[in-house]
Amino acid sequence: YKLGVGIFEVGSAYIRSTDLHSAARPMMIGLSRRVREAVHRAILSGEKAVCIDKIDSPRGLGTTSKIGRAASLNAGSVGKVLLAFQPDGVRDHLLATMDFPRLTEQTITTPEHMREVTDEIRRAGYCISLGEGDSDMACIAAPIFDHTGQMVAGISVGGPIHRFTDTESANFIREELLKVAHQISEIMGCREVPAFENAA
Repeated sequence: YKLGVGIFEVGSAYIRSTDLHSAARPMMIGLSRRVREAVHRAILSGEKAVCIDKIDSPRGLGTTSKIGRAASLNAGSVGKVLLAFQPDGVRDHLLATMDFPRLTEQTITTPEHMREVTDEIRRAGYCISLGEGDSDMACIAAPIFDHTGQMVAGISVGGPIHRFTDTESANFIREELLKVAHQISEIMGCREVPAFENAA
């Protein structure tokens, strides 16, 4: 018997995910302590954002998301980041096939609007969501890239919306989040964030 290519691919994927977890988790813990909010890491699975790691808020009051939970891409910052930084062909396919459930009055419900928003996320390098998945909650997310320039995960900070509408607090959270996202990407071998169309 010989090991097939499929076994090698599965093993390689496991090693990559393990490396990412080892790199990301200590930084997620530090980030959560500094901003005093919950921190999440999610990946794209099909047409959903799946939470694969979470650090609870030190305040004891934070988001209700759980590891393994799958969420729609149209509501919340990490889902939109996972969509925005896909290659153009993948993003176009997802926009044409994904669901757009309305969860609150702030939820994006059309592919046309989502395309505009993801273009802006590409330009900004991050996404902020205020009351899109839950009217009382907010989050800020950024992408993590690997050595090939491919986005491998999204990292987000989430908590009660009133703590994200204060400009000074929101700016501090965003700066700390982006710093950590860049540091994890560098550990994963990313030396330069890839350029995307419509990002200029």
